[in-house]
Parts: sequence; C-alpha cells; structure tokens
Amino acid sequence: MRKMNSILAMITILGVLWSTHLFAAGVDLTAIGARAQALGGNYRGVSDDWSAMYWNPAGLVFTSGLKAGFGLEFASPSATYTAGKSQLGGPFSATKFGKAVENEPLNFVLPSLGVYYSNEKYAFGIGAWAPFGLGAKWNLLDTDAYNSNYPEFEWEDNMQVIDIHPTFSYKINE
Repeated sequence: MRKMNSILAMITILGVLWSTHLFAAGVDLTAIGARAQALGGNYRGVSDDWSAMYWNPAGLVFTSGLKAGFGLEFASPSATYTAGKSQLGGPFSATKFGKAVENEPLNFVLPSLGVYYSNEKYAFGIGAWAPFGLGAKWNLLDTDAYNSNYPEFEWEDNMQVIDIHPTFSYKINE
C-alpha cells in the first residue's frame, strides 16, 4: 500500500508539473452568452439559458418554453516576437536579429446563437458559435535592402472554428 501511495504521489506531482506546459499560449474566448461572460466562463454549474447548449446542455431542462439568444465577441489578437539567430541561411539570414517585431493583428467577429424548446422534462435545440478565431501577419525578414519586391508579410495565419450542433437534454429525476 505504501508503494502504491508513492506511485500515486509521483504521478500527481508529474501531472501538475507537466500540465503547466499544456496551458502555454492558451486562448479562452468566453462570450457565448452574456451571463457566462459576466461569470468569466464559470457557468457550467448554473447554466440555464440558451448558451447552456455550449456550456452544459443539462441546464436547458430547468427552463420552459421556446427560447433563443444571440451574442457577438470581437477579437483582435496581438503579439510581439523577438527573432533569434537563424541557422537556415539564404533569405532567412536576413531575420531581424534580436529586434522585437509586432504582428499586424487581424480582426475577428465571433458570433454565437441558439434556439431551443424545453418543457422541464426534456429540451432540444440547435446552436451555432465560433468559440475560437485568431490570426496575425508577421514581417520577420529584413528584405528591404536587397529585394523591394518581396512581400511585406512573410507569414500569415488565420485560424477559425465554427461549431454547429443539435442538443438534447432529458431530466431523469428531480
């Protein structure tokens, strides 16, 4: 038993230390529902409006009637990158060594909407939202000195997720 406790303690310690790397550069966009946003995303336990389709569909059965909702979130992510010495050579040797470079942020509109019906025993509905949207343009190479025709931005990313799904909840007991 003592050996098992030691193993469990070691696994717990490793899990805590390792998980810190899992959250690096994490993004939490919580604008699906005004109440959920006001609670900072801590809405799963008390969800009982249209946004419960995202947070916790079981909460839909604690309302009655036909309900709908809509929300918008605006995101314009920005970041700074300091380039290190490039080992690639060629045009990549013109990287802006040690200089902080800011991205040109892209603007995102992240909509959320849903409609459902509940009779306090079961609930069904459909929701659609964009829980994630990020992107930026980066000008990391210093090519102006030898090629003025080179594009201003060498790297561009644009990541978006749109989630559409039906929801069904059934209350088993009180």
